[in-house]
Amino acid sequence: MTFKTPLLLWSCAGMLLVCPPATADQYGPQAFAVSNGTTTLGDGTTIAGTDGTASVQNGALRLTQAGTSSTFSSFRIPALSNSSGGWTATFDFLLADNPGGSNPADGFSFSYGAIPAYNPNQSTPSAPDAHGGGEEGWHPAIPHLSFEADTWDNGGSEDGFNIAISGEDVAFENQTVLSNGQSISGSMELSWNPVNGASMRVDLGSGLAPVFTNIATPGFAGNDSHGFAFSARTGGAHQTVAIDNLQITTTTLDLIILPEPVISEFMADNDDTIEDEDCRSSDWLELFNSTGNPL
Repeated sequence: MTFKTPLLLWSCAGMLLVCPPATADQYGPQAFAVSNGTTTLGDGTTIAGTDGTASVQNGALRLTQAGTSSTFSSFRIPALSNSSGGWTATFDFLLADNPGGSNPADGFSFSYGAIPAYNPNQSTPSAPDAHGGGEEGWHPAIPHLSFEADTWDNGGSEDGFNIAISGEDVAFENQTVLSNGQSISGSMELSWNPVNGASMRVDLGSGLAPVFTNIATPGFAGNDSHGFAFSARTGGAHQTVAIDNLQITTTTLDLIILPEPVISEFMADNDDTIEDEDCRSSDWLELFNSTGNPL
């Protein structure tokens, strides 16, 4: 689905400039409002897994299930136009662990890159044309940027949040994401653009908070042919991972992304130039958010 922004009018010294409409592409919002057990949404996406766990359940996409070991699951979203100029993804998630037993594992990731189509005949679950590496992003042989949530506390301070390029971390924050027996209904806001880099905000139950902001992504280049994908897995330890209310929006190509907001219009002595909605010649100042990120 695409949408257009309205024409932008700018007045300066009697000159009126008209900017052409800007277009962006969007997936969603996807609320998974279909029957339990659905594995085909009919919108170009692909839901797949190794054991039947990956499916829509209770209005969300379940990727792994607490109590079920050795699962690999993936959810592919096709390429969106203008993604090379940047994008923002938002979604809700459920992380849940059964009480007792081992610590929950392993987590999930959201990747953007040259992700190949799913091959149902692929016997290696972490292969590029299968389900990726779960909380470790997609396969390192594939150029991609991944946002990762690692829930497995193995005592080595490896659990937490990551941003990685083709398997190599560019940002990491060690923290407990999910405790034994805990259930968290949260949300994420992820974004990338070629100027500001990658950002991650996470809500683990106390509101969205920044984890990483404007992380440089050296050596990674967006491409309008790149797709998006979730990957999740369990091993001997396990947990439930489900996602809901997914939306991905690309940045318009004809908007210039700058590191800070800019003053786009300024009128200090408007006697009779342009009237406002109350038919008054008010002075005004207009700010334009050119950062590609919400303020």
